[in-house]
Amino acid sequence: PGIAIADRSYHLPDGRDVQVHFWDFGGQEILHSMHRMFLTEKTLYVVMLNVREGNQDERARYWLHNLSSFAGGAPALLVLNKMDMNKNASVNEKDLRAMYPSLTRIVKISTLEDSDETFCRNFVDVLKGQIGSFEYLESPFLPSWSRLKLRLQKMEDNYIRGKEYRRLCDECGVKGSDDVRKGLLKWFSNLGVSF
Repeated sequence: PGIAIADRSYHLPDGRDVQVHFWDFGGQEILHSMHRMFLTEKTLYVVMLNVREGNQDERARYWLHNLSSFAGGAPALLVLNKMDMNKNASVNEKDLRAMYPSLTRIVKISTLEDSDETFCRNFVDVLKGQIGSFEYLESPFLPSWSRLKLRLQKMEDNYIRGKEYRRLCDECGVKGSDDVRKGLLKWFSNLGVSF
């Protein structure tokens, strides 16, 4: 509850196909403290701000500070949404970039008024570029690890106990010590597959 998870496949300009796991955290203030539990270093973050209310500089600093503090400086794409309701909205890009070097791009969109083509050009294409330049994109991944990842993704239960996880590792052919298997859990968390 409080997190919407969706998967998308993208074809990158360089010809690679990637699977992206989106974890959409609710922006309501009551959920903010929960977000910190899910922030990892090997993730690309999309910070989407509603510019209708103004004060986007303050809110951008708030979210970028959280990422800096709890996600180890992971890259962040800042999206200013609802530009149709505040056409002159902007952020102090110079100050934000000086404070948060992990800020990669700033994009302005209107999900209400943008055509599919405009939305793709202004957001999806930028997102694909960010994904394509992500340093962890080409990490080696053994077939047994992929089998384990798929089994975890298909689980109906919300959690797995250690004994069951070790059995699943054996079934998928994941070799190595418990440290290797625990390391895979961390990797799957970084990939947005599990927590």
